Amino acid sequence: MLRFYSFLFILSAFFSACRKNVPSHVVTQVDGVVLDAVTRAPLAGVPVVIGGCRYNFYGESCHDLKDSAVTDGAGHFSIRFGADGKSIFFKVKAAENDYFVNGTWVELQTRKYNNVTLTAQPTKVLKLRVTVAQNPYDTLLVRQGSYGRDNKLIGRRIDTVLYMRYLPPFAASSLTVIDRSIGRFRQQWVTPSLPDPVPDTLEHAVTVNNTADFPVVQ
Repeated sequence: MLRFYSFLFILSAFFSACRKNVPSHVVTQVDGVVLDAVTRAPLAGVPVVIGGCRYNFYGESCHDLKDSAVTDGAGHFSIRFGADGKSIFFKVKAAENDYFVNGTWVELQTRKYNNVTLTAQPTKVLKLRVTVAQNPYDTLLVRQGSYGRDNKLIGRRIDTVLYMRYLPPFAASSLTVIDRSIGRFRQQWVTPSLPDPVPDTLEHAVTVNNTADFPVVQ
């Protein structure tokens, strides 16, 4: 095992030695477009960032530079950036946020003009009405399955509307409580059906008589 890690260290050092840091005075231009990974339609409002990269013991290590852009109505972007003097190569990538996920990246050619195509997937809005007649555990956690953020609802009775983002076709959400009497979670899944085409906002309602009836998570 020690030989294996020693080999990785030597390999990393070799790559680093072969590719020197790009001098800070070098300027690179990149123009491009960001498309929907599924429909291939241009995406507006996607953040695009430049990453400065080098090799280390574990492989590539990249950090975002200050230079960035946001795609226009036709999905286009343009960035002109200077090297930071600490990186041996650069990437341009479609950054992820609440509205866009699974962004791709392309390695750039420094000192040259770059024209690239990136892809990302836009998320949709799930409008979920949650009605609970009895909740003996006080707290109910609602999580959108494809996005993984908890919404904490507190109360013995609950009647509220949540707005959560999801990535089609994964619109399922979980309702979870902690049953301290047995030291386990109880959970119920809600799976809305998706119409075709999928709307920007999908509305769904779930009614729970008693959260104590949720199945115990094994």
